[in-house]
Amino acid sequence: MNVVHRPLSRSWPSGVVWLVLGLVLSACSGQPSTDLLTEDQRTWLATDGPIRVGATSTIAPAVVVVDGQVTGGWAMALTELMALKVGAQLETVIFDDPGEAVEALRDGSIDILPGLAARPDLTSFAQPVDTLAHTPVAFAVGPDATDILSTANLDGRTVTSIPGSVVEERILAEYPELRYVPAASIPDAVGAVYEGDVDLWAGPLALTTHVLRQQDRGTLRVVGEPIDVAEVSAWGRANSPPLEILRVGRSLVSPTEMSVIHVQWTGFDLTDPDQRALPTWLVPLLWAGLALLLVFAGGVALLRQQVRARTAELAALNATLEETVAHRTQALRSQSVELSEANANLLRSNDALARFARRVAHDIRGPLAAIKGFAQMATREGISPTVRQTSLETIQSSATTLADLVSEMLADARAVVPNAEAPVTTDELRTWLVDFTALQASRVGGTVSLTSNHDTVDAPVTTLKQVLLNLVGNSLKHGDRPGITVAVLLRRTDSATPTWTVTVDDDGQGIPPDQRELVFESGYRTPTASDMGSGLGLAACRDAVVAHGGSITAEESPTGGTRIRFTLPVTEPIDEVQPDDVTEVDLR
Repeated sequence: MNVVHRPLSRSWPSGVVWLVLGLVLSACSGQPSTDLLTEDQRTWLATDGPIRVGATSTIAPAVVVVDGQVTGGWAMALTELMALKVGAQLETVIFDDPGEAVEALRDGSIDILPGLAARPDLTSFAQPVDTLAHTPVAFAVGPDATDILSTANLDGRTVTSIPGSVVEERILAEYPELRYVPAASIPDAVGAVYEGDVDLWAGPLALTTHVLRQQDRGTLRVVGEPIDVAEVSAWGRANSPPLEILRVGRSLVSPTEMSVIHVQWTGFDLTDPDQRALPTWLVPLLWAGLALLLVFAGGVALLRQQVRARTAELAALNATLEETVAHRTQALRSQSVELSEANANLLRSNDALARFARRVAHDIRGPLAAIKGFAQMATREGISPTVRQTSLETIQSSATTLADLVSEMLADARAVVPNAEAPVTTDELRTWLVDFTALQASRVGGTVSLTSNHDTVDAPVTTLKQVLLNLVGNSLKHGDRPGITVAVLLRRTDSATPTWTVTVDDDGQGIPPDQRELVFESGYRTPTASDMGSGLGLAACRDAVVAHGGSITAEESPTGGTRIRFTLPVTEPIDEVQPDDVTEVDLR
């Protein structure tokens, strides 16, 4: 046994670390969910951790070991992702042989063994964390065996596979006409088929493809349909704390994260063996996703350039202010408090801008990685309809998430008090709101309505539209009920200070009472919220409303869902609005 202890993340390629960390941040909003662990599990991590993970170089691409170091593999990547979800640390133990790793798991030298399919020597004492992949098993024929056309003419042929696996058991039981030759290792087996020493290889297609890439060989020809689908996972001793801790982390891993990691290491989406056939009308979505990626990348580049320029200006101004303070402090003691406050405000402004830039980078990483990974996979030649289906559906979902994020970030970035604006009629505002939310409403079969006690709405129109778009979008996105109804009511109160009161009611899942204040904090998401949100939308609404001297609250609606109520002032009538007086942003 060759045992090496090292933190797993230190030996990964930087591109994979970026990918996995981006996905983790998108799913967890930057914080591990340690609150989902029991007190005993947290105690185990503090006293007996880190979790010891076994690795062997003979099961690539599930686990990839190069020169005695773990360099990746989809099972290792998912094991670390599950640990990161709950704030657990991992330590790898490398073995020369899978049998040694199994015995180490049995006697407690390691806690988790990822990547092995179900084997007879594991089932008596080990349990899986959960299914991490569904990998099809097929007969792969070498380039010289051109007379083998299907599984119907395999009599007398020689097949090789890995001894001790469920694949070997199935070959021996269902194909007695074959001559079976066990292989010393997976690379040796695939190489023997490619060189013509044996006729066929029986094993997972994703694994075969990975080994062929490493050996710089062409693709083997598959005979017939796959004969089985093997579930692959990470194994632990029954009811052990490390096993239960990773099961909690597995419950937090999204299908998108699973798919992107599989594609990164195998070129296949291994998440679901029962996918639907690909509708032809979805094909253009691939090109739409690629176009959106290019446009969004250009917008992000421009935004980063503007952020850098503004940061440099603020840094230069800050330096100048500090120099001025230093020269005047001795002579102007009476003004020291005022100058200190000005300097603190400047630092807070600079820090707010930096936080906004970090939020932009944080929230776009996950959707961008998913679009890129699945766009690459969907354009491969020979890809199956089921894999292409999942790829395009994921591109569509990620593109929708990106569009929502752009709207929320723009709203958050420009939460300032605008100049006077021309009022709009209630009919115009209703038409605008219904049109802008039609796509989201159609996805969930929902309806959106707007009523008012005045024919003309003389409130800050830009801010009103911004807040309504965020609130109605939240109801449709997080309502968790097909056919959700969203009703908007605008009521003007003519008192000493005329005010517009706006309520947005839905009949969705609602917000728990103890979280109705927290949802307006930047980055906060309720535990039951959809994984498409970023936690920025309601914070942006609060900032926009408060900037006008209004207020915003969350409560239960009469229909049992959520009611958001906010106020805005009545604007003064204007004769003409100059182009420089109003900033308009198309939130579509």
